[in-house]
Amino acid sequence: MYMESNTSSHTSSAEGPETWSTERCRLDRALAAAMGVVRDVLLKLAARDRLSMIGKCRTILDAVESQAIAEELEAGTPTRKVEDIVHCAGGGQTSKRTVKKKARRGAAVRENPELGHKMATGELSDEQIDVIAAASEKTGGDAAHDTELIDKVAAAPPEQGKKLADKYVRDRQSQDDIDSAYARARRARRVSRYTNEERGTDVLQIEGAAEDIDAIEARVDDLADELYRNDGGRDVGSSDHRRTRDQRRFDAAALLIQGNDRSTSGAQDRPRRGTKKPTHKTVIVIQASIEQARGTNATPLVLADGKPLPSAVAERLACGADMIGQVFGADGEILWQGRAVRSATFAQRLALIARDGGCVRCNANHSRCVAHHLDPWTSRLKGESNIDRMALLCDDCHHHVHDNELTLFRDSRGVWRVRKARPEEIPAAGPPRKAPRTPPPPPHENRRPVARSHEEPLFHQRE
Repeated sequence: MYMESNTSSHTSSAEGPETWSTERCRLDRALAAAMGVVRDVLLKLAARDRLSMIGKCRTILDAVESQAIAEELEAGTPTRKVEDIVHCAGGGQTSKRTVKKKARRGAAVRENPELGHKMATGELSDEQIDVIAAASEKTGGDAAHDTELIDKVAAAPPEQGKKLADKYVRDRQSQDDIDSAYARARRARRVSRYTNEERGTDVLQIEGAAEDIDAIEARVDDLADELYRNDGGRDVGSSDHRRTRDQRRFDAAALLIQGNDRSTSGAQDRPRRGTKKPTHKTVIVIQASIEQARGTNATPLVLADGKPLPSAVAERLACGADMIGQVFGADGEILWQGRAVRSATFAQRLALIARDGGCVRCNANHSRCVAHHLDPWTSRLKGESNIDRMALLCDDCHHHVHDNELTLFRDSRGVWRVRKARPEEIPAAGPPRKAPRTPPPPPHENRRPVARSHEEPLFHQRE
């Protein structure tokens, strides 16, 4: 519990209102003078140095704020009242989401004051504290005291730290907890519409259980993938594509929702007469031990991305899904292909999904990921298609690695990081991009249309 306090806001009443009012005025003047000095010093620095120092100042202030919130909670102030205080302190212009995040952060510091010290010294960033605080709230304060978890989160980027914290929480959940959370999310499902004034757009928002949203997103991404190939795919440079990835996802969602009414996404996406309707088969990877599969272990099942699997969803999948078994060695690695093939096989893709869950950098869903060779296939290292030398990266992270000539690696703690690639790790320059493909003319009325395969991969295969 939080016990430290240099100046408690709850001792002022004993001093008398006049005494405290005078002291408060004096402190306000001193603080204003100090802030003026800090501002003058910052303005004398170069822009980059100034940004660095601002970050350090903000870290210290965040730590002081969290300690103040912890003191209020320790004094018995209800959480709702503390949130009101934080909201008013921000001039009434702080969002509810930010207010709740700050209150949660203060609650974690109350549980373990050491977290406040780590914030002030920069050992933990505000995002890392938020990851620990969210896990602490879900585990009755246990996460805030777990030094092993705190050290792991401190050593990892926020996205990977969140993955570690989610696993920490999941390992402490029972199947009843998971099923109850799923039932609550199902009851709260809805579609709402609002206007984004800043962008001048309207937004159709779909809310529901994560499992349902994942299924919807997978269908959208499958069709967006097809639109990408129809637009020229990798034969066309990113800047030459007629629409961005976000625009393709919107058009795919519009096609799925509107059915035959294709006006929103454009005439170019309408199927030619005589072509077959594409069929998509979604593959869902579930991690389970042999004991869990036999039903002799009651530990909850989890999806590839680490999310716990509600019983209702597991039963639904069991009725209509193909079950594919994967046997892992003691080190969790399977299926080495060497240089026999460049692209990951279907089984390797399943193994990558089961091992990585999603993008190893930002934790994006595996449906948006590509199989990345840690040693580029066309580099002087002659990378091999082996599970232990590949990893899942989403499109954005994949482009970031290649465009900036970076090498992805795993450090001694198991955290994925990037560094500047050495000369032998840089892929050889590929052939120039082809010109954008023009849509083929409509088939002659006497010509028999050629059937095309629409088998969808789990994700794009790139180097």
